[in-house]
Amino acid sequence: MELRDLRYFLAAVEHGSLSAGGRALHAAQPTLSHAIARLERELGEALLERPRHRRGGVSPTAAGKRLAQRSRRALAELAGVRGDLAELHGLLAGELTIGSIQSLNLTLLPGPLARFARRHPRVELRLRTHPGEDLAGELRTGRCDLAFVAGVPAEASRGCRRRLLEREEFVAIVRRDDTLARHRRLPLARLASRPWLSVLSGTYTRQLLERACRQAGFTPQVVLELESGEALRETVRAGFGLTVLPAGYLRADDPGLVAVQLVQPTPLREVVALMPADRPATRVAEAFLAEMVTSGPLPLMPSTTT
Repeated sequence: MELRDLRYFLAAVEHGSLSAGGRALHAAQPTLSHAIARLERELGEALLERPRHRRGGVSPTAAGKRLAQRSRRALAELAGVRGDLAELHGLLAGELTIGSIQSLNLTLLPGPLARFARRHPRVELRLRTHPGEDLAGELRTGRCDLAFVAGVPAEASRGCRRRLLEREEFVAIVRRDDTLARHRRLPLARLASRPWLSVLSGTYTRQLLERACRQAGFTPQVVLELESGEALRETVRAGFGLTVLPAGYLRADDPGLVAVQLVQPTPLREVVALMPADRPATRVAEAFLAEMVTSGPLPLMPSTTT
């Protein structure tokens, strides 16, 4: 069984087609077809099927899913050899694929990623964005080595080890000419009569904010839903409504917007690092997590609200 064939097979599985997998590896589609045919002959099992509803697409058979899972682990172990050899010389090297939700890519990860890359230039870093509910599966299948989520309940990360990094505070983001901008702190109930811009209904963040509002005795008047925090922030800047987002979404010196602290209660979400439970973390993953713990940009918030 050739490692190159396994890489071609995984590319087809992960990209959903032979052509897309070939483009990702800079290989021709027939090259992937021949590699997968060799694996099927050797194993005596069909590994891919072509669903009728997906023109040109492929999906793994039951045997293919088993092979994909073990192949990811085997290739990850072999990739770790380079790091092991570098460690003999006091260096940190290898690969690290990090999975994260979109909001943490903006508020949590940029600083640690930049510092880590400068300190360890022989480590190949990759950051992939996924919905919070998908990250545990990405870890279990070996597509990610380390993941970061926020506001996601523990049951959504079964099969993973969790490490609490901090509790991230939500703030009201308003224009500087808004009367609310005169306040440093506001009871959450003061936002009851104002139009809200919010993330999509049903998301973990939306559910967290709705629970906080119920605790404050009201239901938020959501007049516009947008998928990203950046879009919400910029719509407020354009002159419509207010939004409630993690504090990291707004710089203190922003010329047009102000972040106002919320109390009674203060909406909080737990920022958690996830690691696979069925295998030890790589040395590179442990080193990056140490970077997050010692120099992460988010303030550590108390475990209770007042």
